[in-house]
Amino acid sequence: MASEDKLCVLICGGGRGVHTLAGLAASKKDVEVRIFTTYQDESEKWTKANKEVSVIFKDDKGKENTVKGKPAVVSKTPDFLVPGCHVIFLMTPASAHEEYLKAIQPHIEPDTVIVGLPGQCGFEFAVRTILKDKLDQLAILSFDSHPWYSEIKTYGLSVEVKATKKILKGAIFGKEIMKVGLGKEPVEAVQYLMGEQPVLDVRGHVLGVTLMAPNASLHPAIMYRKWARDEEDEEEPVDEAPLFFQDVDRLATALLSAINCEILDIARAVRKANREVDLFTVKDIFDWYLECYPDEIENKNTLTTVLKTNKAYNGIKHPMKSVDGGKFLPDYTHRYLAEDVPFGLAVVKGIADIAGVETPNIDKVIVWAQTKLGKEYMVNGKMTGKDIKSTRCPQAFGYKTVNDILGM
Repeated sequence: MASEDKLCVLICGGGRGVHTLAGLAASKKDVEVRIFTTYQDESEKWTKANKEVSVIFKDDKGKENTVKGKPAVVSKTPDFLVPGCHVIFLMTPASAHEEYLKAIQPHIEPDTVIVGLPGQCGFEFAVRTILKDKLDQLAILSFDSHPWYSEIKTYGLSVEVKATKKILKGAIFGKEIMKVGLGKEPVEAVQYLMGEQPVLDVRGHVLGVTLMAPNASLHPAIMYRKWARDEEDEEEPVDEAPLFFQDVDRLATALLSAINCEILDIARAVRKANREVDLFTVKDIFDWYLECYPDEIENKNTLTTVLKTNKAYNGIKHPMKSVDGGKFLPDYTHRYLAEDVPFGLAVVKGIADIAGVETPNIDKVIVWAQTKLGKEYMVNGKMTGKDIKSTRCPQAFGYKTVNDILGM
């Protein structure tokens, strides 16, 4: 491993979260930041920039505070990057986790921390499968969502942080107690790299993170409410992309709440099957928002007002594609469905099947979404479709019991 007087971190990916973490972590003199991206164009753009990454924060009055840090190296070669790293972050889309885990697996050394930021639903299933021979030597952390909402200003050079969560929920498994670079324990090291906020709240079983991952229910439910039509009704192009959160209505939040209730039912069923499991992270979605965004939400009366007045969501629009006449139709290939169903809501449904919980609201969203995606995940209310292997459902890993899911 690298020397005790330096914390060496590898960040996998190339998006806005990677820019944010790279700048923040590299700003510390006792931290070495390496970036691993499998995309040649991203690697070349980072290398060409070859400068500090500016992470720009703005307060409510528009006053800027900039943190700068320069990554030591950016490469698409894992055998060069991975050895010597104390902490490895996966900050890619969930659909790319398997590729990155397989790429780094041969080179990971004992007492390394692997972080899914976020892990997304079923992250632990993929990790157990791919890193199984090294699992007892590694600390695995999975978080339920992104720490920041950021926007890249100039690739490889600057990123603006629009909002930072106050609390980030996560769980740890594998080798939980150990020391890494600078003599820090796993959670302590990750907190140091990210900064004072969000405060990392790491407790309970990792399945709680999978069940509570907000994007899994949030994005598909809002998309369903906005765009689902009767079969005989054709989609009508619209003049402009609607606001995703600020235009949300009570029917959308009623559906989201109903899905959340089904998730709470799943958690209760899992706890009934195994009394030892701690799923403290699974809670009412309304309470989750108040914990994560206490300062950004202007109206905290209802879930509807919480979504509509969360400043972190200002200006975010529905994913759309252009059509003739300067109009727009919804883009169902966007990650709000293409990722948040097979690596989100479908995983939750798969767990429900094994736990014996009926989920009519989750079901109707999946039925609609899989049609739009041209996939078959669910058949007759069960996760037995021909495309199940392209998901992170427990069924894709051959799990049949609650204890299989729990890794016990």
